[in-house]
Amino acid sequence: YTTLFRSKRSNYKIGELKRNSVYMALANKEAKRFFSSSLYMLNIGIGLIMALLAAVASLFVGVDKLIEGIDISNIEVIKPVITTVLPFAIAMMVNMCNTTAVSLSLEGKNLWIIQSLPMSNRIIMEGKMLFNIILVLPVSIVCSILFGIALRIPIGLLGLYFIFSFASVWFSTNLGAWVNLHFPNFDWDNEVEVIKQGMGSMIGIFSSMIIYLALGFGAFLLSKQLSGEWILLLASFILALLGVLLYRRVICFKSLQKKI
Repeated sequence: YTTLFRSKRSNYKIGELKRNSVYMALANKEAKRFFSSSLYMLNIGIGLIMALLAAVASLFVGVDKLIEGIDISNIEVIKPVITTVLPFAIAMMVNMCNTTAVSLSLEGKNLWIIQSLPMSNRIIMEGKMLFNIILVLPVSIVCSILFGIALRIPIGLLGLYFIFSFASVWFSTNLGAWVNLHFPNFDWDNEVEVIKQGMGSMIGIFSSMIIYLALGFGAFLLSKQLSGEWILLLASFILALLGVLLYRRVICFKSLQKKI
């Protein structure tokens, strides 16, 4: 009987189980598509390249020296205006890269694959938006830091640059998703039709140019009455709020089941 009821003891050690979340898995899927296509990277990511080149060049050229070389009677008046408008210029360039404006359409004839996954359409869209944020936001932060060093921007104002970067990327990401849901194109034979000629791609790029140019011009006008800090806080609040409203439209899109 002793052998019959004898039990063995095994010392099992449960280690840390590492696995990507559903969102990160979807973001990784978007990253593989983006970095595996030179056409995709160059056409959609051109704004990121422009912003980085301009930021790096500012360190070597020296923006301060450039301003001092301009024949202006009071240089101290123009520099605060530049530091106020600069975040809008950065946002304009980096947010030209808007993968959410085309990523849904790029599923094309393979759309049924993501439809068959055991996850909601909301999660699918949030995964696509997450990749765009991961791609664009770090570049915006790096550009802000480089320009901040070149212009000797105070730490407090530079912190507001970061807040504005979050707000602008959040808004543009949701705007791109909203555009792609309303102007999808799944019947394409070559990705050029989506990336270079698609309605979503054009709206994603040109909306960034128009919106942030308009905001930058507004900031320039307001700089005579308000400090740069208040202007950036106001702009960040407006963009963050609009981003939330667009996000709610994206996840509650009535025709989502038909589109995806």
